[in-house]
Amino acid sequence: MLQSLLDIWERHNDNILSLVIKIIISIVIIAIGVFISRGFNKLLKKAEEEKNKAGHSAGSILRYVVKYGIFIVCIIMILNIFGVNTTSLLAVLGAAGLAIGLALKNTLGNIASGIILVFLGSYRSGEFIEFGAVSGTVKDINLFTTILETSDGIYISAPNSCIWGVPLKNHSRNKKGA
Repeated sequence: MLQSLLDIWERHNDNILSLVIKIIISIVIIAIGVFISRGFNKLLKKAEEEKNKAGHSAGSILRYVVKYGIFIVCIIMILNIFGVNTTSLLAVLGAAGLAIGLALKNTLGNIASGIILVFLGSYRSGEFIEFGAVSGTVKDINLFTTILETSDGIYISAPNSCIWGVPLKNHSRNKKGA
C-alpha cells in the first residue's frame, strides 16, 4: 500500500503540488474577500451611523452591492486559477445581465430612481412631500417604492420612477417665516 502511494507520488508529484498550491491560493482569496467585505460593511455602517445623511436605504443597498460584488470577483479569480476560461464566462454573464435588464426594465427603473432619490436626498422619512396629484408624509423609502401617509391616514405606495419623473415639492424644507 505504501509502495503504491509512493509510486503515485513519483509519477504525479508535480500535478499534486500544483493542485495543492491552487487550493491554498483559493483559500487565501476567499479569506481576503471575506476580510474586505466585512471591513467595507463595518466602514459603511459606521459612516451611516455618523452622518445618517443618505438614510438607511442607501447604506443597506451599498452594503449588499459591495458584498456580492466582492463575492463575484473572488469566484471569478478562483475559476481563473483553476484554468476555467473566465473571458467567455464574463461574456455569458454580461449577455444574461442584459437580457434580465431588458425583461425587468420597469423594475430596474424603479430601483435606479430609488437609488438616485436616496442619494440626492430630495426627501427623507418624516418629511411632507407632494408630486403630481399625490401628497403625504414619507414613512419609508426603499428600492422600489416610497411609502407615504396622507393627512387623513391613507397609505400610499408610489413607485420611485413616478416620483423621479415629475416635479417634487418638499414642504418640510426651507421653511420661511410669514
